[in-house]
Amino acid sequence: GIAMISLVWYGFALNFTLPSMTESNTEEYSRSKLQEEEKIESSMYSMIDELQKEAKDSKAAISKLGSNMEEIQSQLTVLNSLLAKQQAVVNSESDPNSKEKKTPKDILQSVVKNIEGDGWNIATFNDNEPNKHNFECEMVPFGATGHKICVHRFDDVISNVIRRDGNWGDCNILSRFWKTEVASTAVDPVYVEVGANIGSCIMEMLFNTDATIVAFEPNPKNLYPLKKTLSSLPKIYQERVALFPIALGSTKSSSTIYSANNNMGNSHVGKAVTDLDMGRQVFHEKDTFEIKVERLDSILETG
Repeated sequence: GIAMISLVWYGFALNFTLPSMTESNTEEYSRSKLQEEEKIESSMYSMIDELQKEAKDSKAAISKLGSNMEEIQSQLTVLNSLLAKQQAVVNSESDPNSKEKKTPKDILQSVVKNIEGDGWNIATFNDNEPNKHNFECEMVPFGATGHKICVHRFDDVISNVIRRDGNWGDCNILSRFWKTEVASTAVDPVYVEVGANIGSCIMEMLFNTDATIVAFEPNPKNLYPLKKTLSSLPKIYQERVALFPIALGSTKSSSTIYSANNNMGNSHVGKAVTDLDMGRQVFHEKDTFEIKVERLDSILETG
């Protein structure tokens, strides 16, 4: 059972003894080796199964994480929207100038109570309306605005000055006063003009302020060129004006308006009144018209 091996190495004899491999030893060794390999294989399969399970779990976790991220992103979007709205409210409350400004249409709707009455309607700016009195007017430049105003063709004090100077100078102070004393302090103010004549002061306020305007002009002979002028303007200006073809008085009534021959600005309700030439003004029958009179508080909210 013992194998003897002799080696000669540089003149020296070396002797070894090795156990001999019998058939039974070989079998046992092979069996042991096989069992060891089976254990290794089993361990490897277990490791593979474990890795596959972990990979599956990781994939599920990643999918869930992605879903959670989408939900979080959605909630963040909603939160940002709410924060933006809240900030807008805070800014609006802290800064009065940031509040949305009413449009002229909104302002007029809030102050005008009636747009029609017995025998009259609020004026419309339609250049094709019938001209039953056959009135005429002439379009001339209004200052440096690039727009025109319609003035009387006949000899008339105000029309002559506008034709020569481009405006009626007495109106200039109105826009300056409005900017410094009214618009800077009042909320949604309205400029009211009683006796608008042919509209020089209305034009001054339209082009030199952002005022919303309510005007009254009962004389048909002045109303005609005033409406011609407003009809020629862009809609953005027309929307700022409410024009009433009536006079104002203490009671609702019908009356007569009288106008001086060469000064249509000198128009009076009820009787003729001279204001120039110490009584030498002439009042012609053709410049006398029947008109309607209303109380101001029946037309506008005055509280």
